[in-house]
Amino acid sequence: MTTVWILGDQLSPNNPALEPADPDDSIVLMIESKARGNWLRYHKKKLVLVYSAMRHFAADLRSSGWKVDYHELQNTKDFTVALKGHLQRWRPDTILLTEPNDWPMTQALKQLRKEVAAPIQLLPNNHFIVSREEFRDWAGHSKRLLMESHYRRVRKKPAT
Repeated sequence: MTTVWILGDQLSPNNPALEPADPDDSIVLMIESKARGNWLRYHKKKLVLVYSAMRHFAADLRSSGWKVDYHELQNTKDFTVALKGHLQRWRPDTILLTEPNDWPMTQALKQLRKEVAAPIQLLPNNHFIVSREEFRDWAGHSKRLLMESHYRRVRKKPAT
């Protein structure tokens, strides 16, 4: 059994974590997290929209033949509690997760991996024009980071 964990800002049928998974031998994990909304200081109305989008996406996945383990806000405190419950119930061999879009979630995931012994396999994020590695390679050689310089470099790069 494989778990495909989809975060609330990665709601796309082209999510890289869905691609290698088989709907017949996989379950999609989605977790509404109050803690995440607090870190990012989301307005309450934005949280309503995020949770609504997540629930609609979960319904779309179900109608496409995926099994979905959805943890609603009122039933879970945070990612750790929900993930532990998921692991106990489903006992997946691996968890496929697209790299988080933001730094706070990336850091929280590092801590979560320490707290929960889970086989999480991170897949490259396709939400950006350049990969994290390419950006790191560029940023590592720069004396100062200006996004303008990065954008100019990307615009001059040949299309692939």
